[in-house]
Amino acid sequence: MTEQIGDNTEEKIRAVAKKLFTEKGYSGTTIRDVAEEAGVNVALLNYYFRSKDKLFKAIFMENFQEYSDKISTILFQEDLTLETRIRHFINEVTDQLKKNPDLPTFIMTECRQNAEMFQGKSKVYKEKFENSQMVKQLKEEEAKGNIRHIDPLHLHFIISSQVMAPFLSAPVLQINGIVGEKWEQFIEERKEIIADMILAYLKKP
Repeated sequence: MTEQIGDNTEEKIRAVAKKLFTEKGYSGTTIRDVAEEAGVNVALLNYYFRSKDKLFKAIFMENFQEYSDKISTILFQEDLTLETRIRHFINEVTDQLKKNPDLPTFIMTECRQNAEMFQGKSKVYKEKFENSQMVKQLKEEEAKGNIRHIDPLHLHFIISSQVMAPFLSAPVLQINGIVGEKWEQFIEERKEIIADMILAYLKKP
């Protein structure tokens, strides 16, 4: 029996669609799949979202935007030392992925198959990053001789890839018993490890 229009119908559709898009990808998920699992008919789903493309964008572009907005706050926050900013940045990226642990897998998969969906937002984020306080501080500290030269893009990629690694490798970690409290501890420990590695590298030899 399908559900009629109600206050929680849209949120239920969103939750089911997010689960299916994450598991099967955009191309592997149909509107009928979402409707059946959500317990609504296709007409009702279309009433809310019009098409699979609009449903997809409504869910994941919203999550991606929230993720990038949170990260941007750290990049532009005033009165932070470079070390504190790097540590805060790593903490925020990690915390955002803890809230959306499937986001890295989803982004990697969909960037290969539907890159155009991310191009606009990725370009905006890249421009923000290039004009951020973090990049400004990197250049200033290098000019003072306090740190070695590093392309800011490399720094961003190192942080992002190191933080994303355990989320992308979660099934392997789970097989090895890294679940529950052990998983939480592992992720929290990596915050300090990643920051310490990066800061040690930045120190001028």
